[in-house]
Amino acid sequence: MTTFAELTSVAEYHSDFHVQTFDGENLLIVGSFDLSYYHYIEIRFFDVQSVNCATWFHTPIFREPTSSGRFAFQADGCEFEIVAARAQITLGMVYHYDRGTQLLPGERIAPWVKLSDT
Repeated sequence: MTTFAELTSVAEYHSDFHVQTFDGENLLIVGSFDLSYYHYIEIRFFDVQSVNCATWFHTPIFREPTSSGRFAFQADGCEFEIVAARAQITLGMVYHYDRGTQLLPGERIAPWVKLSDT
């Protein structure tokens, strides 16, 4: 399982981050070097109680969460915080376009991409 300290190291090479989805309860932040084509980092927050976070930010420095579910990080000269029951970090290539059969093991297509019929 990836820790937030390890995530900070990976985030140095995947500088663009944004809030992909928030349904009022669950929040998904994705990060990559070029969000136009793919993302490599997913941070899912579950049972979110509070969000103090920009929708787009760069090269975050994450802190380990507190026992009370406070997930804090610094980016673009600002301090941000998300209060949630838990978080899940997933690393791996997720393409923002249909690659057909060209996926390598562990790669996937983002769920919002419309796949071709062929």
